[in-house]
Amino acid sequence: MYTAFQIQFDKLADMIEKAIEVEWESLSPIEAWRIRHFAKIAKMFDSFSMMMTKTRDYVSACAIIRMIYDNWYSYLWIYEFSDGDDVLLRYYLYVLDSIKQREKTILLMHEDNPVDPQLKSLLAHATADCEEAKRQFCTAIKKLPVYRDYHANIKKAWQSNNSWRYKDIKATNLEYYNWSGLYERISSKETRAFLSYLSQYVHGLYASSLTIVPTEAEMLYVLGEAQSLIMSINLYLADNPLR
Repeated sequence: MYTAFQIQFDKLADMIEKAIEVEWESLSPIEAWRIRHFAKIAKMFDSFSMMMTKTRDYVSACAIIRMIYDNWYSYLWIYEFSDGDDVLLRYYLYVLDSIKQREKTILLMHEDNPVDPQLKSLLAHATADCEEAKRQFCTAIKKLPVYRDYHANIKKAWQSNNSWRYKDIKATNLEYYNWSGLYERISSKETRAFLSYLSQYVHGLYASSLTIVPTEAEMLYVLGEAQSLIMSINLYLADNPLR
């Protein structure tokens, strides 16, 4: 099974390697994001492989697979479970959510600390960069045709913490998916059960302390699930090339 997983990983790595040999300036923001997003996923699979074959760190391996699922499902929700303007709108709101979180984190990290002039200047530049990025993406949203008719809902969405996980931007009452709802919308019952299992390792619940020295059966179980996941991603990219 280790060999079969490695074959699938090599396929993914090859697709990523070919995709990044591109003039980045020629790509739209969402095209560039697609390549970077899957390059990140490939890197996480590489780390997972190392933990399975070298360090046999079962806990970290389980946590990484959960991270990959989160990244994969975020992509699917933006790019495959949307159509028309919704693809760009969700992507822009996805970026704005990240920018808002970055700005909030910068401020929280230093709000109670004495700030020397040099650090204060760095913080000012960082927050100014965030504000400029927010301005650019808000401008991009306003240029979308859907903004004309649904600007009130769109403004409400980008002020929400769940912005890009809205259900229907055209709905009278705007609603959002939480992560559990998103998983239910995208994945099978069996996959959701596996994700719940992986969460125990991400969040440090008691069960994550039970497998410090894993058995071969435990290793093969999580490896088999990882192999199914990487095969799904490879099949998708074969039908939907990154470039």
